[in-house]
Amino acid sequence: ELGYGIGSGDTVGNFGLHRGSSHATIAPTDTITNNARAILSTRVLSTGVLPTDSVQIYKNGVSLTLDTSGAGWLTAGHYATSTVPLDIGARRDGNDAAYPDDVTPDAHHAGDIVEIILYTEPLNTAQRIIIENYLSAKYGVPLAAGTKYYWTPFINYIQDVAGIGREADGMHTEANSAGLILVDHGFLQDSGDYVLVGHKTSTNGITIGDLAKISGVASRWERIWQIDRTDAGIESDGVTLKFDFDDAGIAETPEGIYTLLYRSLSLGNFGDAFQASSHIVQNQVIFSDVTGLINGYYTLGKFEETGYDLFDSNQPGGPVYAFEN
Repeated sequence: ELGYGIGSGDTVGNFGLHRGSSHATIAPTDTITNNARAILSTRVLSTGVLPTDSVQIYKNGVSLTLDTSGAGWLTAGHYATSTVPLDIGARRDGNDAAYPDDVTPDAHHAGDIVEIILYTEPLNTAQRIIIENYLSAKYGVPLAAGTKYYWTPFINYIQDVAGIGREADGMHTEANSAGLILVDHGFLQDSGDYVLVGHKTSTNGITIGDLAKISGVASRWERIWQIDRTDAGIESDGVTLKFDFDDAGIAETPEGIYTLLYRSLSLGNFGDAFQASSHIVQNQVIFSDVTGLINGYYTLGKFEETGYDLFDSNQPGGPVYAFEN
């Protein structure tokens, strides 16, 4: 069980991973404090010869120094498995012979728990960082100074924060932010490489706004994504961007000629098309291997339906079309 000490003394707020009979691997006193929001991440590892080596606990992105209570948490290779109810905000003592059905919950949490995310496999470092950025943006809990805080949203671009990234122990190579899908296409070469996205539009649609500077583009999606790119090393290849009509809430089938629109500021007209080479696969408009991606604001634009003859919008590398003289 995950829990923390209450009452008084040097165990108050020492959040940790407990295995019963007061045996736990714990974070320092006051990891949890009154009236203070926090993002807590726990990783149970497949390695570690000591109870403090087999688990990691992070608070707001910072790895905490761990200690043991009693014999501590289990070491790697000795994790028991069972099927029991999941109790949130209280505990039922598993040492009671009547567990679980006839045990009255105790040790109730006096506070709020706004979101719990469980995974069946350990996350790598990049995945943990991306999830902590998602939670930080969603709930307004700043990550600690000095952490790898790659998401720096402008005003309200905090919805559906997602991303791809790489650290020494692995990568996360695909992400979906409410209809904008990022897929690594060779960009993630170095530890510290990330691309994160977020938006501020709960309801999507089609608009003609902010297109005055782009010739031939007749409409665009209302939803605009802020993209934040961090390249920690050698300039590398690109990222594939997929605009998924179903996931984005657009009730039409993609057809015609689309372009990737960009602007450097959160407001104002979009400038020239960032990339016009796209192709359509089922309900997605795909921009393959977008190189030179820069920080800013992006959405999907569509060219006017006159002025060209469309031969094939489904081939990789972009549609074949001829503009009329």
